[in-house]
Amino acid sequence: MAIESNHDAYCHLNEQDKLDKEYLTLAIKNHNYLFHSKVFKSIPNEMFNEMDIALTILRVDPFYTIQSAKLLLKNKETALVLMKHSPYVIGWLEVNLRNDEEIIIESIKTHFDALRHVKEKEKYLPLAKESMKKLLQKEKHLLIVFKKK
Repeated sequence: MAIESNHDAYCHLNEQDKLDKEYLTLAIKNHNYLFHSKVFKSIPNEMFNEMDIALTILRVDPFYTIQSAKLLLKNKETALVLMKHSPYVIGWLEVNLRNDEEIIIESIKTHFDALRHVKEKEKYLPLAKESMKKLLQKEKHLLIVFKKK
């Protein structure tokens, strides 16, 4: 399939084929700089709100692309799923969700830096410290494993 070897091939598909999740998933997975690419710009808007497509995008580019999944970000359950893959989901949520206790806790657990999007920083500081500690332990473990090889 051309999309596997040339990710920009997706851009040249007809509109019906661009809605094919298999083609889109291949194009996304085979792209290193998704957000600034022709592929990202040619994805039909409705595809961003498909959970499996949004998760595929987040696995490739967890920092910038989430803002495109506007419908998914309006729903608490889907926002909770997405934030496990990107620490910056909380920054794109609407205010009512951004202030939700469960959203805040899960977001900080995913990545300590989510604390910057929270109003009551002091309240969640211990959780952010624990999150940072887990990240450092994980990084330390990965470094040790890498050095052994």
